[in-house]
Amino acid sequence: MSDGKEHEGMEDKVLYVWFEACIGYPSITANYTPEWKQWWFNQKNVRLYQFMGKDNVYFHTIYFPSVQIGDGRPWTMLHHLSTTEYLNYEGGKFSKSHNRGVFGPAAKETGIPPSVWRYYLISTRPETADAMFSWADLIAANNNVLLNNFGNFVNRALKFVVSQYDSVIPDSGDAPGPYSPNDEHDAEFFSDINNLLKEPSWPYPRVATSTSSPPA
Repeated sequence: MSDGKEHEGMEDKVLYVWFEACIGYPSITANYTPEWKQWWFNQKNVRLYQFMGKDNVYFHTIYFPSVQIGDGRPWTMLHHLSTTEYLNYEGGKFSKSHNRGVFGPAAKETGIPPSVWRYYLISTRPETADAMFSWADLIAANNNVLLNNFGNFVNRALKFVVSQYDSVIPDSGDAPGPYSPNDEHDAEFFSDINNLLKEPSWPYPRVATSTSSPPA
């Protein structure tokens, strides 16, 4: 029988139960469909890709796979893992428990359009090193990049079409479809643009390009 002493000093501790967290993947699939085994017990036909921050790698590459192997059933195992470094917040770390950071409801309440959030978060995604979320950087990304740079480009392009083509873009005669450097008509266009970008007189920062790739 327990005398309760083993709980002394643990009253304010938080236990993150990673066993239940990982089991949540198949359980939520089972909650969605009774055919969940065709994904989670189908090693030959299903490849499992997972995306996460680097702090969760251990649980998904060692802990949970060990549980699956120990269970003895033919679980679909992890095939490929894509991770990022940390996205920190204003000089510190995001923390829900300390209410430090910006999360879904608060982000919505700012009134900032989703496209602005999407651009900023993708542009600061910590793919190779830790990155920092900054309100000042978010504002600068919106005002300087989206409004000034991209907005100016769109405005100039529209004005050009209005003044030179009476607001109607003429038919180019090219077959419809995406541009491709392998297409005989597109290749020359790509080459011309990339050569212009390499010229010292080009008024914008040089961009590393290749004639085998679409122009930047």
